[in-house]
Amino acid sequence: MNYAKHYESLINKHGSVVKPKEYAERHHIVPKCLGGLDEESNLIYLSAEAHYVAHQLLVKINPTHYGLSYAAMLMTRVGKGTKRVNNKYYSWLKC
Repeated sequence: MNYAKHYESLINKHGSVVKPKEYAERHHIVPKCLGGLDEESNLIYLSAEAHYVAHQLLVKINPTHYGLSYAAMLMTRVGKGTKRVNNKYYSWLKC
């Protein structure tokens, strides 16, 4: 599976440079840990669900990168417990 293609498609389909009225999260298209900058051209808004999926895809694209794995893992935790969540539940929790 071409995870990079899926990531690009997700960014193009669900990303917005303008903050939407509904809940959205800011996302670095190229993650800071991979050299991405805090510039407007590298930042978009994603729904919580799309943001969660974007981070899972980044791990698939870069499976040995600890920083990306750690960020994705943090998104799957509820509070201090070890319960795992999926993209739908993450979205529900954040909105």
